[in-house]
Amino acid sequence: MEMLKQMAQMYGYDISSPASNAREAIQWLYFAYLAAIKEQNGAAMSLGRTSTFIDIYIERDINRGVLTESGAQELIDDFVMKLRMARHLRTPEYNELFGGDPMWITESIGGMTNEGKTLVTKNSYRMLNTLYTLGSAPEPNMTVLWS
Repeated sequence: MEMLKQMAQMYGYDISSPASNAREAIQWLYFAYLAAIKEQNGAAMSLGRTSTFIDIYIERDINRGVLTESGAQELIDDFVMKLRMARHLRTPEYNELFGGDPMWITESIGGMTNEGKTLVTKNSYRMLNTLYTLGSAPEPNMTVLWS
């Protein structure tokens, strides 16, 4: 954890306190992702359902009047662009087996709780909208769960 805090400090961020807004929540999440893929040394590292987590911060900022809908989409677009830029140093054998240098980043969107309640949020749509705002790309994989 200390190394993660030091890495964030090099970029001018103090992650020793919880994120106070959506921009910080996304940045903190990205730092955690970078630390995780570094620790895994190139193994597949899915994100999970981060769009739902981030939605809490975005909706709070919109309700406070400090973020607009277009600003919220821009934050998600920026996050996806950062994910698309992550790379590992790979062996030639890996590159021969898997073309295109896949990172296996997967964002799970939607789904249902055990009680049958939907897990779709506004951010689920924002994440999918990056396919229009940024164009399609192999990463991150977007897995839509419907049941």
